[in-house]
Amino acid sequence: MNERLGGPPASWDEVVGTRVLVGVARVDARGDVVGREQWAGVVVSASARQGVAVRPDGEEGVRVLPPALPSFRRAAPGRYVLKETGAVVEDPDWVATFTVRVDPDEPPARLRGARRRRAR
Repeated sequence: MNERLGGPPASWDEVVGTRVLVGVARVDARGDVVGREQWAGVVVSASARQGVAVRPDGEEGVRVLPPALPSFRRAAPGRYVLKETGAVVEDPDWVATFTVRVDPDEPPARLRGARRRRAR
């Protein structure tokens, strides 16, 4: 998938109102992947202070991603198939990928960078 990606956004405003395909890899202290998650949604707000709030397709509320514009890359037009669900995401504007180190004793819902909050 990386060969289809372009450059990162130039500003926070550039991502607001656009569709993003998100990939999160969870790794343990040794760097081994212990979980993966993919989902898509619309960016509802973005700032260096608040992070990137995304309303996922088919969900209420938003998920807040870390404020890391370099993690966003321009997506090439086309169909992207989510590995876990087989759902197809058509022509997202961006692909954002994150790697999160997890504590095996901490439940996944408490991971930083994937917190959820209710939509206002």
